[in-house]
Amino acid sequence: MNRLVITILCGLILAADETVYAADIGPDNGTLVIVGGSAGPDILKKFVDLAGGPDAPIVVIPTASGASTYD
Repeated sequence: MNRLVITILCGLILAADETVYAADIGPDNGTLVIVGGSAGPDILKKFVDLAGGPDAPIVVIPTASGASTYD
């Protein structure tokens, strides 16, 4: 077999192996809330409830706005 093909196959095997380990990082379960555009009050209430209530720590990462500051 060509040395380049062997090198590529070894690289793919190593990359696949790393992906398996990466999947083991993080919580066992959870909820992902994806909102496009504006979230209405029902969605925001459900989001806060899923996070653990109004006193739960929440991080918001705005990605689609041109605003220079956020509340």
